[in-house]
Amino acid sequence: YVNKCQSCHGKKGEISAYNVAKPLKDMSSEDIAYAINRYTNEAGYGNGYDIIMRPIASNIRSQEVKDIKSYLDSINKK
Repeated sequence: YVNKCQSCHGKKGEISAYNVAKPLKDMSSEDIAYAINRYTNEAGYGNGYDIIMRPIASNIRSQEVKDIKSYLDSINKK
């Protein structure tokens, strides 16, 4: 997470990246996986930010999505 996501999505996944994305901490792992898939396979997805996300998304595997969500859940416990 720190190397791939934190700079745009915040330390705890609390930031709406570029004011267009839902904060990752508020998304399910299924929602994150769906978005990653769309960035990877759908030209033009992402309100013009696909140029930033596509290279990142294309290198994230399904287990990493689960690991990212687990990490965010663990640091955002109330």
